[in-house]
Amino acid sequence: MIEHFFPGISERFWRIAHDLVIINSVYNVLGFGIPLLLMLIFTPVLINRLGSEGYGLWVIATSALGLMGVFEFGLGAALAKYVSEYKATGNIQGISASATGGIAFNLLLGLLFMVPMFVFAPEFASLFPSSQISNSQVEIAIRLASLGFLPMMLKNVSLSIPKGLQNFKIPMQINIAQNSLTILIAFAVVSLGGDVENVILSSVILMWCIGLLCFGIAIGLLNNLGAYFLLSWNYLKKILIFMFYSGMTGVGGRIFTWLDRIVVGSLLGLSAVAYYTIASGIANKFIAFSDALTQALMPAASSWYIGGKRVKLLKYFKRATLTIGLINILIGIGLLLFSELFLRMWMGEEFVEQVLIIFRILIVVYAIYAINAPAFQIANGIGIPWINMIFSLLAGISTILLIILLVPDDGLIGAAYANLASWVTLLSIFLVYLFLRRNN
Repeated sequence: MIEHFFPGISERFWRIAHDLVIINSVYNVLGFGIPLLLMLIFTPVLINRLGSEGYGLWVIATSALGLMGVFEFGLGAALAKYVSEYKATGNIQGISASATGGIAFNLLLGLLFMVPMFVFAPEFASLFPSSQISNSQVEIAIRLASLGFLPMMLKNVSLSIPKGLQNFKIPMQINIAQNSLTILIAFAVVSLGGDVENVILSSVILMWCIGLLCFGIAIGLLNNLGAYFLLSWNYLKKILIFMFYSGMTGVGGRIFTWLDRIVVGSLLGLSAVAYYTIASGIANKFIAFSDALTQALMPAASSWYIGGKRVKLLKYFKRATLTIGLINILIGIGLLLFSELFLRMWMGEEFVEQVLIIFRILIVVYAIYAINAPAFQIANGIGIPWINMIFSLLAGISTILLIILLVPDDGLIGAAYANLASWVTLLSIFLVYLFLRRNN
């Protein structure tokens, strides 16, 4: 009956259902959605058990770890791009050399850069004033977090192998496991009477388990391809060049999503950073959601571009950008309309009084900012990561400068308005579009 009124609908349905980009996007959305649900459930419990300053300390420790992740220098994105490209051309030697050099270089970076965070923990700790938590507790928390840097690097570079092979089911499963277990274990620790140091330690131990598991999965996938241990400067040089651009992009991203919390904490204290982090943690899910929907475009774009399927790539770019824009606007309107009710039911009346205005500002900021997600992924895939680098750095640096300028007078509302600087990244949409049109 349906086929009678809509000829060819069955064929189109099955074509969509077997589209690898769409399948991988579904996996990414699942990897985003399940941990988000757990975060919504357990955050009120954790902040109640740890207190606003204890929760803020956990945020500071994990933010410091996330900020240190900038020293990956975009290696994961570079490795995924070239694994996808070499897989499309049947270049097993290229896959072997890229994987060998990439993983070895990543481990070296991990060993080199976890040390400063551990050694300079006292200096970092002195930045965060607190009436309830001692400076020595902050120092211990940061040192514990630093021990998770190496396995975090190992996890990121290992997962770039299945991403490059366009197998996003594996990263989805890993992300669900890690994010869910982090929250559930933290809940178990505080339920048993553990303090914030115990929560951070549990997160670090889990990170080591996840990092080693991901490394084993990557080795297995490479063996299945027939890849082998091969050190080659020519292949590594390509990765390093790409790393420079994607790494600098990562600097801008870390500034925007991690350093802002640290700066707010240093200016307003741990309680303020707890409120800011929870509000922005919901609002910035627009970024995570848009990234989950479009991440599969990066390896696909690399494969299509090198294979001459550039008309198809341009079509996906336009369709993805319009889709992301529509979804974000609709979700943003819904959150604005029900924000007060949502926050009151989720965190209580006192929390609503503290964050409602900044929450609404951040919803608008992130809903629009995240529209550039398809352009970001495709720019990396087709080898023009300098576009992402320029706008990411502009957005990150401008946001921090505005926070420093506005927060002393306007408090958390000033910090929320400072995030408007992120909209400069929307210019990348037009540059990527012009590049694709010119090269069709």
